[in-house]
Amino acid sequence: MAMPAPGPQNATLVVGGDGRYFIKETMQRIVRIGAANGISKFIIGQGGILSTPAASALIQKRSADGGIILTALHNPGGPENDFGIKYNTCNGGPAPESSIELIRQFRQQTPELTLLFDALHGVTGPYGRRIFVDELGFPETVEKHRISLGAASDGDGDCNMVLSHDWFATPSDSVAVIAHYADCIPYFKRTGIRGLARSMPTSCAIDRVAAAKGIESFEVPTGWELLE
Repeated sequence: MAMPAPGPQNATLVVGGDGRYFIKETMQRIVRIGAANGISKFIIGQGGILSTPAASALIQKRSADGGIILTALHNPGGPENDFGIKYNTCNGGPAPESSIELIRQFRQQTPELTLLFDALHGVTGPYGRRIFVDELGFPETVEKHRISLGAASDGDGDCNMVLSHDWFATPSDSVAVIAHYADCIPYFKRTGIRGLARSMPTSCAIDRVAAAKGIESFEVPTGWELLE
């Protein structure tokens, strides 16, 4: 079993996916193969369900050696090309607690803010309820006309769209918005930005941000692994 150094011996592996067909059988096969090759601990989502960002957060929080995520992929597999397997290394990480606290404070200071979130029948539904309803205090149902903020995510939760009644930000544009306001994000206040990158199908909005900030930008073929 191929894993980055130090390899699978006594390793910890996060396993989960977006709930598509054959996921339980595939996860059982992953566990058997992993155990046979020396992996000593598996962290598995309840019912096998983990969004891609949640799996990345678990890898970091539990100091895991990597993770396998079963979801749709740019390089698809399966008989109908709708089943993919992603491998995340040990560098997956959640949002800093300071950023979460800032969001919570903003919500408390703007009680008139309304939100509509659509998980598109994907894996992010429970996460949306926990974050927006349980943590930030939004009602489960809101008036759908002239809402303050709307959001939607894809099946495994790593692509998103944000919109309001008079504007929207596509997944391609959202990364440019984050880059533009990076100096307001505590993590980047500490580390700074060394460069910006996008895959070939992503819009060139981030290129314009890079040019305005005097930061080097890169374009790579499709695939998250190429952005490493």
